[in-house]
Amino acid sequence: GLRRHGLRVTVVEAAPHLMPQQLDPAAGAMLAKALEGLGIRSVCGALAARCGPGGVALQSGEEIEAELTVVAAGVRPETSLAREAGIEVGRGIVVDGEMRTSAPSVWAVGECAEHEGTVYGLWAPVAAQARVAGASLAGDAAVFQREVPATNLKVAGVSLFAGGGESGDGDELVWIDGRRGVYRRLVLEGDRLAAATLLGEVGDARELSSLLRSGEAVPEELLAPPGAGAEPPAPEPGDLICSCNAVTRGQIEAAIGARDLRSVAEVGRETRAGTGCGSCQGEIEAVLRERETARERDSSNRNTDVTVAKRGRPRMPA
Repeated sequence: GLRRHGLRVTVVEAAPHLMPQQLDPAAGAMLAKALEGLGIRSVCGALAARCGPGGVALQSGEEIEAELTVVAAGVRPETSLAREAGIEVGRGIVVDGEMRTSAPSVWAVGECAEHEGTVYGLWAPVAAQARVAGASLAGDAAVFQREVPATNLKVAGVSLFAGGGESGDGDELVWIDGRRGVYRRLVLEGDRLAAATLLGEVGDARELSSLLRSGEAVPEELLAPPGAGAEPPAPEPGDLICSCNAVTRGQIEAAIGARDLRSVAEVGRETRAGTGCGSCQGEIEAVLRERETARERDSSNRNTDVTVAKRGRPRMPA
């Protein structure tokens, strides 16, 4: 966003490569190269020693001139109130499967909550926690299940997907195309997908995310190198478009048809698709374009029918 406003941008990362929680070193290096092509410089393995009006001084001694410094510090659970109230606290406020804390009539959800030792900082599991807490408050049966982490992002125009956790003894399948900026890494434990990283081309992200959650065997076509000749499957109504709010292509198409929706914002208001992390908004735009093309084609066909009728040619029965 800063770069689009014409500013020169330098990213300073404490880890040895960019996005260490999502990417391995090879993918991080490819992302850095892609950012460089956009005019964004990366300095990795560096810590800021001092920030001032003139810029940032690194511990290495390097001075980076800057009129504006943005600090991206992440989140840390705020537990002081719960601790003072005598509620059980670990990294976050400890909750059970119904999002109840150790205190009667007290629930916790979101980045402050710790479930089975995990504090979630992603939209999809946090939204799931909120739904479970709401059901629990209403007296309905609902349980939050441990989620496999999966992130689908667009970083400065570069699409990436990262999901799963590795045990260290899996089989790796890695493809790198530095010319096109495409990286693909799958980690298998037996025939089950344990982890996946996609950079540049993320068309299989939805299916890989589903496999990470279900534990089903990975289809052979997903194990082939990218661009090996397999045609992408035709879209289906049951295809998941918005992972955050579990909205399918069919639901989006039905809403567009019923309400004559014309924008991503309108689709979001009707279906909640695209209102979570936002990474699916491009796919929603594609569905809207398909529907608009279909409208124009139908309109053109109707106009042709009228013209033919005026010329006196016989109409074919419907």
